[in-house]
Formats: sequence, structure tokens, C-alpha cells
Amino acid sequence: MTEKNTQLNNRLVTAHARDLHIAPRKMRLVTNLVKNMNALDAMVQLEHTEKKASPMLIKLIQSAVANAKNNFSMDPQHLFIKSITRIWVKL
Repeated sequence: MTEKNTQLNNRLVTAHARDLHIAPRKMRLVTNLVKNMNALDAMVQLEHTEKKASPMLIKLIQSAVANAKNNFSMDPQHLFIKSITRIWVKL
């Protein structure tokens, strides 16, 4: 479900989700809430959002944070969401 990619200079970690059965417009409403936020703060914000896309996006952000923590030894407190496009999260 996820794929990771990194650039060592920019310390960029990406994750993406596949086969989400939701309209892009509905997903965009939720993704615009959390762009440029701290990853942990974004998950808290999404927990209190009552949209169908929220649990999907929480799972995706958790995957990206886990990739950053386990594969690249990054601190989850210092991660932020750089962009969300086409259900890709870049931390």
C-alpha cells in the first residue's frame, strides 16, 4: 500500500496509497486542511474531521511517519507535510 522514496540532501520521505474508492474532490477537501502542517498535528486534526477521507489520510500519514522513523531514523516530532498530491504524502 505504501512506497517510500528519499533524497538524502533534502531528507524527503514519500508514501502513497492505492485503490482508494473516493472522489478526488472529496479527498481534496481534507488534504487542504493539513498541507504544510506538522505530521502529528495533522493526524490530530484529521481525527476530529468527520469526512470519509479522514481515516484514509490518517493511515497514509502514519505510514509516511513510520517510513521516516524506521528507515531513516528521523524524529516524528520534526516531520511536516510538504505536499499532498494524487494521494502522495511528502514529509
